[in-house]
Amino acid sequence: MLTQLRYMNYTVIDFETANNYANSACAIGLIRVENNCISKKYYCLIKPPSLFFSPYNIAVHGITAHDVQNEPTFEEIYHRFSPFLQDEMAVAHNAAFEMRVLKACLETYDIAPPRLQYFDSVIFARRCWPHLPNHKLNTVAEYHGFSFLHHNALEDAEVTAKFLIKKTLEENKTSISDLLADLKINIKKL
Repeated sequence: MLTQLRYMNYTVIDFETANNYANSACAIGLIRVENNCISKKYYCLIKPPSLFFSPYNIAVHGITAHDVQNEPTFEEIYHRFSPFLQDEMAVAHNAAFEMRVLKACLETYDIAPPRLQYFDSVIFARRCWPHLPNHKLNTVAEYHGFSFLHHNALEDAEVTAKFLIKKTLEENKTSISDLLADLKINIKKL
């Protein structure tokens, strides 16, 4: 049964969106962690179903309709990264948003969802570093001395992986599952 697996490996996922619609993914970043080391990286700009880009979203991530007009759609790239997600553990900072985007993109293109379990690294950060003023990604990264380009999907995923790995090693854990159990973090299904 999926919920009884012990996960040593996981994938960190991050999206950027064009507007307020969940299916408007315009960039994806994935970081594969195997045995507490970053083993694979994947980044791609995505042409969303509509090329309407909210000025707010552009101000956040800097991606415009012009940047993605000749890029592949989610449907065209899904096969490239789906092995990162099938029967695996995923993590995202603010997982509710990231999983909503993933589900909406899958539904838009009528793609069967992967068998995937996930947890939220915001909750992880709150349990591990409760003294921080907030648990936004840039705050957690700064606390650990990690510099990154915030709101770049790949860099957001990579800095999340770095603080997860750091804490797992500090706690002498061989699997993320063991650490999550100690922290009493719920694992959800997509």
